[in-house]
Amino acid sequence: MWTSLLKLQLLWVAQNLGDPTTCPVGPVGRALALGILEDTTDTSDATCQLQMAAGVVNSGQSSEWHLLQNVGELFNHFRVDDGKPTTLVGSFEFSMGVIGHVLTMLVYSGVIVALIYLIIIGLPARAPRDPAVDDGPTTNLLIFMCLVYALVHVTSDQYIPNLPKMGRVLHGSQFVMSGSLQYTILLKGLVGLMAAWCSDRVGRRPMLLAATLLMMVTCIMCGCATRVEWFLASRLLQGVAESVEPVIVAMARDYASEAKQRLKLIGILECMDFVGCSISPVFGAWIASRYNWRMPFFILSVAWAFLSFYGFTQLRESAPEANHKTAPNLSRILGNPSLRWLLLTESCILGAYFVMDTNNSYLLENTFGCSPLATALVILGYGLLAAFGAVMSPHFFTGTIMACAKTTCQFFTLMGLISFMLGVFAPGLPGYVGGVYLQAISMMMAYTSVNVLYFETLEDCAGLAAACEILIQMVFSGTISVISTYVLVDEGVQTFILFQAAICVIAGVMFWLGRPFPHIIDREKSPETSPVTRENSPVSHSLHSSSCSTPPP
Repeated sequence: MWTSLLKLQLLWVAQNLGDPTTCPVGPVGRALALGILEDTTDTSDATCQLQMAAGVVNSGQSSEWHLLQNVGELFNHFRVDDGKPTTLVGSFEFSMGVIGHVLTMLVYSGVIVALIYLIIIGLPARAPRDPAVDDGPTTNLLIFMCLVYALVHVTSDQYIPNLPKMGRVLHGSQFVMSGSLQYTILLKGLVGLMAAWCSDRVGRRPMLLAATLLMMVTCIMCGCATRVEWFLASRLLQGVAESVEPVIVAMARDYASEAKQRLKLIGILECMDFVGCSISPVFGAWIASRYNWRMPFFILSVAWAFLSFYGFTQLRESAPEANHKTAPNLSRILGNPSLRWLLLTESCILGAYFVMDTNNSYLLENTFGCSPLATALVILGYGLLAAFGAVMSPHFFTGTIMACAKTTCQFFTLMGLISFMLGVFAPGLPGYVGGVYLQAISMMMAYTSVNVLYFETLEDCAGLAAACEILIQMVFSGTISVISTYVLVDEGVQTFILFQAAICVIAGVMFWLGRPFPHIIDREKSPETSPVTRENSPVSHSLHSSSCSTPPP
């Protein structure tokens, strides 16, 4: 919208150039203003073009030069200066900034009051599990789960191609703007530990409703930010809301108790996730090229509003009668060496993705000279290949989930070795893109099977298990991502490519170190199951007694 206001002012300049009663200048200035009017989509671009135009007509066109110089100075004040707007566009941005500031302070105040209330009063009681959950997810619920799981990442990934432009507008450096993605990853892990644990105690439904509502509001806050400090404050709360991801994973465990069923469900979730993530950079870059980088945030806010409405009206409680002995369950999960190695394997797999995700824009645009749209298309190809891998993962199920995980992890390690060799002998753009595409094909195959293997014996504490998973994943993956940015800036492109490929190889080593997974071997060798039936079990086909705790009688 503010670009349209910019064009109105440029149109006034173009129409009045040459009119001796208003702007006594010649045809050169009129042509320049009309050219700027045709091509300009950003105020900073307009400022540069007007200043260049002033320099061009400086020779022998003194009146035109003075006019264009004054107009250039006008555009230099389009941004809010000390809180005082100086032009029509500046007034609009100032109003938008005020709305964003007020909304941010109100939301932060509401969150603080809610936390104080919960500390004093305590967590609310969990609603009983709906019996319809045992029949599996409906089509509408599956779509809802997929959209929430995907849009959590879409909300962040859509502005990746616009990071350089956003940095100029918000006055943020490369480290700060990339950090808006990286510290959110770390925050998701820390808050996700509490969110998934709370979902065992208060239920999945309240956590999902709170997260979708907060995502809707924070998208508006991000779109209204006028300085990098306000944008980071908005992203901070958005990272809190994005911690709903392990709750969706726990819901998948609620609805699918058998390994093969869960492999398909997790595969569908990851497929939709990567389709959304691959489309989102194209969406963000295209909308930004036609309007500005703020518009995608407002569109996503509307999408989150619809999801929040569906959740309030249709979502049912799926959490089972969980074991609330947090300390013993936590010790059982993190004290098991095999489960620890599985968590580290997942962290390295996701680490390779986050390395690409947070640095791809600067690498392709600033180093290889690609346009934002070309960058978005590279991410699109990466996401589609990863989605294809997620869809193909159930085809590797050859009888046991452990054999499936072994095969897919070996394949992922092989792709990492090939991409490492490409980084050694072809460190340019084709070698980099080819390497990450090979990683993308095998990445979700390995991740999906390892994820199912991890949850195999943790059905009655799925929320806490998901919290531990997301904590370890996000902390280690986020740390890997931060290190990769320093490697790219300080060591160069080739070292960065080799670093990313090495992470894939390390993932295979982590999985190998965790073998032979005795808790899974015992489960798969024994045909017996717990005597708990569907009627009195939190999930159908209750697992062997090696789960986190004894099933309810």
